[in-house]
Amino acid sequence: MKKMKITNKEWWSLSLLLPCIFVLCFFVWQLKADTSAMITLHSDDPVWDLRSVEMQKHYVRLKGDKVEYVPQALLTPEEFDNNPKAQVVKTEKAEETQYYTARFRILVPDGRVYGITFSSVDYADTIYINGQHMQDVGRPGTNSKETVPLTTTVYYTVVPDNGVIEVVHQVSNFVHKKGGNPVGLDIGSVESISRLCSRQTLTVAAIMGGCLILFIIHLVLFLQLRSYRTNLYFALFCLVWLVRTGVTGPKVITALFPEISWYLTFRLEYIAIPLASLLIILALDAMFEGIFRGGGKIFYRISECRGGTSIFFYTHCFNDSDTACCVRNGAVVRTICV
Repeated sequence: MKKMKITNKEWWSLSLLLPCIFVLCFFVWQLKADTSAMITLHSDDPVWDLRSVEMQKHYVRLKGDKVEYVPQALLTPEEFDNNPKAQVVKTEKAEETQYYTARFRILVPDGRVYGITFSSVDYADTIYINGQHMQDVGRPGTNSKETVPLTTTVYYTVVPDNGVIEVVHQVSNFVHKKGGNPVGLDIGSVESISRLCSRQTLTVAAIMGGCLILFIIHLVLFLQLRSYRTNLYFALFCLVWLVRTGVTGPKVITALFPEISWYLTFRLEYIAIPLASLLIILALDAMFEGIFRGGGKIFYRISECRGGTSIFFYTHCFNDSDTACCVRNGAVVRTICV
C-alpha cells in the first residue's frame, strides 16, 4: 500500500474544512426537535386518553399497535359508524390490506385548540377529522388504476368535539408489501406542534445544504486533482444523500417541485442507500488501495443488485431495505477485517 504525503496546503485546507463541518453538525443538532418536550404515550386500544396530560409546554407522541378498521372498503366517517364489518385488529393486519378504512380516537380536554401532525399513510390517503374531510393525499382507490399515489407530512389545527378527536383514514396501497401504520401522530398546543414542524423542516434543509456544500467542495477538489478519485466518489455520495434527504421525511424536494412524479421519488429513495454505500466503498478503496479483496468485493456487488432491482420490482421481495443492508454491511465488515 502506497503512503500518501499531505502537503502544507492540504493541511491548511483540512484545518479550515473540519471546523466548518463541526459548526454545521452543531447547527443541525440544535435544530432537532427537543425530545425533552415530548411525551410518548402507548395504547393497547385505538383510543388515547390525554385528559390528564399537560400539553401547554409539551407535545404527545401517540403510539399503538391496534386500530379499528374495515377491510376492502373506502368509507366516510358516517359510513364507518354504520358498517357491521368494523373490527379492532393489529396494525400489521391493516398494513397488509391493499385498501381499507381505519379509525382511532383521542380524548382531550374540551374547549381548546390543538395542533396535530403526522405522515400520511403510504401510497394514498384521504384524511377525515371529526367527520370533516381534511385532505386528499393522492387519491385512494380500489385498484391500482384508480389510485393516485402521494405521501406527505400533514399539519392541522383541530377543535375537539365534546372532548373527542376522531381520525379516519381511507387508505390504498398497491406498491408496498406493507403500507404505513395508520395509527399515531404528534399532538399538542398549536405553538408546540408548529415549532416541531418548523424544526423538522429546517433540520432537513440544513442537512441538504451541508450535502450541497460538501458536493461542491469535493467536486472542485477533484477537478483540481483528477488523479485522486476519492474526492469524486465522496462528491457523488453527497449528491446522492442530498437527493434522498429531500425525498424523505418532510419531503422538501417534492414541496419545492410538486410536479415530480411520486414513482420517481420512490425509486430515488430506495436506490439511494445501495448507491451511497457503493460510493463509500469506492472512496475507501481509492484511499486505501487493496483494502477490499476479490471475494468480498464480488459478494458486495451481488448484494448491491438488490438495490437495483428495487427500482423495477418495488418492494414486494423485501418489506424494506433493512435486510439487504444488513447482508451488505456484514460483507463489507468481513472484507475489511479478514
